[in-house]
Amino acid sequence: MYECKICGKNLYNNITFYNMFRTNLVVHNECIKNLNFNHEDESIPIESNIIIYDYVFKQIRDDYNEEYLWCNYFCEVIKKHIYNKYWSMLIIYDESVTNFLSNENPYLLVNLSNKPILLISLIEKDVSYLERL
Repeated sequence: MYECKICGKNLYNNITFYNMFRTNLVVHNECIKNLNFNHEDESIPIESNIIIYDYVFKQIRDDYNEEYLWCNYFCEVIKKHIYNKYWSMLIIYDESVTNFLSNENPYLLVNLSNKPILLISLIEKDVSYLERL
């Protein structure tokens, strides 16, 4: 109940002016400051199409609760692109997509649409192999 949703440590271990009067405190202010948010996306041209790669965080610490970050911050990257009509298909970049792209022909995925494909993930992943296609 009094644990930080991100790091799992006690919220009131250090009483400061910031948390003294907060009744709805769920995360440490330091935990949010330690999150390195991404603000730009990357366009990767592949033959006649483009993959737009975007992610929420550049990296997160190993002791952070990844499920909480998915539930509360992943929607931010989707909101950033939702009103943009430039892309046609959204793919959440997880382990299954990584396995598909490394074991199968990635052109199968790229040729599904004539418009750009939006590829998003929670943490920055290496997409340099897509640039070599």
